[in-house]
Amino acid sequence: FFFFFFTKIRSKIVINNLENQCNNLLTNICNRLSVDSKFVNTFSVHHSTLPTMYVLIKTHKLDPNIDISTVPLFNLKVRPIVSCIDSPTEKLAWLVTHILKPLLNHVPSHLNNIHTHLDILSRLPPHELKDLQFFSADISALYTNLSAEECIEALIEMAEEHWEDLNLLNIGFSIEDIRRMLKMVFTNSYFTYNMRLYYQTLGLFMGCCPSPLAAIVRVWQFEKNSVYTDVYYIKFYGRYVDDCGSLAPNKKLLSILPMGLLNRTDLED
Repeated sequence: FFFFFFTKIRSKIVINNLENQCNNLLTNICNRLSVDSKFVNTFSVHHSTLPTMYVLIKTHKLDPNIDISTVPLFNLKVRPIVSCIDSPTEKLAWLVTHILKPLLNHVPSHLNNIHTHLDILSRLPPHELKDLQFFSADISALYTNLSAEECIEALIEMAEEHWEDLNLLNIGFSIEDIRRMLKMVFTNSYFTYNMRLYYQTLGLFMGCCPSPLAAIVRVWQFEKNSVYTDVYYIKFYGRYVDDCGSLAPNKKLLSILPMGLLNRTDLED
């Protein structure tokens, strides 16, 4: 009981601090831009709760003939999700994601859904598909293998390049405003699990609104300087967040191509 009470006290302190930081940041930006008070009230945060971690069992990795209730817990593969619903940074996270979402239109490798690659492949002439093989690959633990700071810089770099395409809501946000909002969302990664308070020191929350966008843009920075963008070698390459697919002319190249990209992370020594 004492441990639970102590954790609750600490969590409340963290919540109050984060709420104050988020509201002060929003008020500072909006006052400078003379934004309507209704906007400020809409995105101000009160009575929030800390993000909570839960896990999803990767049922597709289990033998379909096995009763899942008989599988020992330590044999289950799970995906950790940090739910940021009603968290102190949720409203800022939604706002900055809305502003930056058009950047996805400038990531050539991005697949909007899992069917997009089938549409693209079906439009390729048969002679271009001759002697090619399809491969798929998965970027292991993408969110936790990316640096939050590098993801912020990747988003800022692309935002500056495509500034006119952003959803700036006719408010006049500056690039520095966007940077400050991203930093607030990505670097205050407190969460609770099993009545304990934690702080994630590496990577991005899987469950935070702008995390997929940041991951997609950051990985594109790796891709655009690789052989994947060379149509001489690659007739098709696409990626749905962390799942990649491509065509290659032979098995040797097929096995070599993914390694240069997929072995890279922001957290290498």
